[in-house]
Amino acid sequence: MKTIKLPRNTGLIFEALPADRRVLVRVEDNGRPNYVWPNRLALPPKVLKSATAKAMRFLYPPKEPISFEHVPWMINLCADADDYGYAMAALSKTFTDTPIFNHPDGILRTRRDRAAALLEGIEALEIPTCVRFRPKTLSDFEETFQKNSFTYPVLVRPERSQTGKDLVKINTPIEWRQLEGMRWSDRAFYMTQYVEFSDVTSEGTRAYFKLRILVCGDTFFVRQALMSDKWMVHVSTSSRDRSASEDEWARMQMLRNHPKVEEIARVAREQFSLDVFGIDLGYLPNEDRFVFFEATAAISIYETTKATQGHLYPALFDYRVKGEQEIAKLLRTPEKWRAARTQAVG
Repeated sequence: MKTIKLPRNTGLIFEALPADRRVLVRVEDNGRPNYVWPNRLALPPKVLKSATAKAMRFLYPPKEPISFEHVPWMINLCADADDYGYAMAALSKTFTDTPIFNHPDGILRTRRDRAAALLEGIEALEIPTCVRFRPKTLSDFEETFQKNSFTYPVLVRPERSQTGKDLVKINTPIEWRQLEGMRWSDRAFYMTQYVEFSDVTSEGTRAYFKLRILVCGDTFFVRQALMSDKWMVHVSTSSRDRSASEDEWARMQMLRNHPKVEEIARVAREQFSLDVFGIDLGYLPNEDRFVFFEATAAISIYETTKATQGHLYPALFDYRVKGEQEIAKLLRTPEKWRAARTQAVG
């Protein structure tokens, strides 16, 4: 076995091949290839670079067995329990005494069905039933539906799906046929009870309200507060429209100090024991009620660049910059990482 001794005060950046061993390659404007890793914590390069100036990158699995003589700290960029389950299990087993940013045990707890179970019991937060299963035939989908007492509509997606990719909404029994062309061999799926979360606006129309909470250490930020006339709410145009970003900022202000949002962030922080992750929720303002969508460290924080500064409402831009600064500060202080604090208490 090869043993590597890191230079003094040098830590590790942990990366891994995804479960399907597939990585996209994008050709940049300068003609150079850039690897696009799926489902990772995507921090602005400036933030990651400043916090990891003295760090060595390690890609799992190595070609040959490797051991490290001493690792003072480690930053784990793998963020999805399905994509990196084997890597997270190996990391947790191997580095038992090393402070790890976004500890692998916490990543494994964010798997969609596990996360839903862990957050049960929070007042004003509805947790839709979520089941993970491995279908062999098309009939297995409807069998899972009946076995778990689901009602129409339900949401079906393959494992490792993010940003709504391959997400299918089944409204009636005949719509199971939508899944006929989807590859399901040797692949797990999630079935989630759909919860209607549209609410009446001040104009008398119905709209869907989705927010993202960014948890960072012991604090949190309302990263997004989006509205749409469609149930699948994607990234807001506010990143390109000053007026829209001002409206989003007003919604964020309403929720930044909301006691129920604070409670959701606190419980999620305790249950997952991660340093930086996001929580996506639906919100019904008239009922002051929330619907859980997911908790994940596979989030991208790239919006506060020079290109967006002139388009964003200034207060919103400054607020997001503050969030990035908190992440950068946390990355530079391993003694404040949750894994390190847990070990100290233990």
